[in-house]
Amino acid sequence: MSDVSARSRGLQVAEVVSVLVAFVGAALVARFDAGLSGAWVLIGVASAIPLYVVARGWRLPWWLHLGAAWLPAAVVIASAIHGYGDGASRASRYAYGAMILLAIIAWARDPARRLVAASGVILLTADTYLTAWWPWWGSNDAIKSMFGNYYTQNVFAMALVIGAAVAIGIVVAGSRLFVFAGFIVTCLAGAGVLASGSRAGLILLGVALLAGLALGIIARGWRGAVRAAVLAIAIPATAWFMTSPIFFSNSGSFFGVTRRIEDAGASIAGRISFWNDAIRLGAEAPLTGHGLKSFGPLVQCLGSARYSSNAHNETLLAWAETGIIGVIPFLALIGGVVLVVVRSLRPAPVTERRLRWVPSRAEVLDDPARWGALVALVLALVHLHFDFDWAYPAIIGLTGFVAGIAAAPVVPSRSATRLRATLAVALGVVLVASAVAGFAIDPYPGDPLLPISLERAGCRP
Repeated sequence: MSDVSARSRGLQVAEVVSVLVAFVGAALVARFDAGLSGAWVLIGVASAIPLYVVARGWRLPWWLHLGAAWLPAAVVIASAIHGYGDGASRASRYAYGAMILLAIIAWARDPARRLVAASGVILLTADTYLTAWWPWWGSNDAIKSMFGNYYTQNVFAMALVIGAAVAIGIVVAGSRLFVFAGFIVTCLAGAGVLASGSRAGLILLGVALLAGLALGIIARGWRGAVRAAVLAIAIPATAWFMTSPIFFSNSGSFFGVTRRIEDAGASIAGRISFWNDAIRLGAEAPLTGHGLKSFGPLVQCLGSARYSSNAHNETLLAWAETGIIGVIPFLALIGGVVLVVVRSLRPAPVTERRLRWVPSRAEVLDDPARWGALVALVLALVHLHFDFDWAYPAIIGLTGFVAGIAAAPVVPSRSATRLRATLAVALGVVLVASAVAGFAIDPYPGDPLLPISLERAGCRP
């Protein structure tokens, strides 16, 4: 009996250590240029493997492993087809998010574990804001856009929105210390979104607050509504305080970033132009696309009025550069998120709901992390199709965490046959091998937005 107890304690210790390793790995990835510095993205992949092993991730369905491995493998295949390695490190970034997804789904099988995972996401969000705040404060210019370790304020704001959505769910439906931590981080993240000046970030933060209001009403009635209302007031109050004369000597305030709203029309027009170009380019080479990092030079070759090295839409970028090989996994990703949402809202046989497709009070109160993560996942998927979010490993990892928390209750996990377990492990090996291969053959793994030359893209203007 003592041997059994010792083994049980050993497994618990291994579990705790594995969870810490996964989140510390994610924090380090985010700290070093959002994962673009050195080989931190591969370290991120490695940091999620122990949790996958401890949680016996091979018990998850084989088709989930196939979906996770397909996207990074497709990038390596596309690179081999076109005969160059530029852009192949995209496989490493995709593999990082996929490895976290599998590990969290396998481990977070009950509400308590999902709450722990959500708490990790909240801490990562706080670290993202604090890391960005110090240099921003040092600039002594409150009007300057905050962007932290990210190249652009839009992607930085989205990283904060993802964490804020999870925190909001816990604030309106959680209890005790978790509510307090969620409140603090929501205020900081919201202030960071305001300081970034990202229009899309502001809109999606508003959507997250509205979703939190709905969850709060479901879970706690008028008390939940009050919690959501307090958050809506506290966020701009925090932003004002963080840009007040206490910290900045200039006369600006966070309201100054709203000046950029005036050029919103030009931004939208630019994205529509990029999307049209991506659709057109993909149609010219539907099977294999034009090659990784070819979008920018080919847009030049087309003579488009607007230029970008990225289509600002991950699915259309995959269509233009990798054709069917790369776009099918993205379509599967979109379908998978839709399936998670539908299965989450579909009533379980043992639950009683007043409205068939609206979660009950008990469901939200028992598992607030799940619902906050579901909101975060939907928002992440939406913004993924308006910017180059997945150029940064840090935000892919964050998406993997919230996707795992949201999907864990609806993805079956049971004892697998030896054949299925072997297949799952083999696909996991493919995933990791794709990450390593993609990083190794890419001459510029830390510069995902650097396009290839016009000559290599086959462009003769």
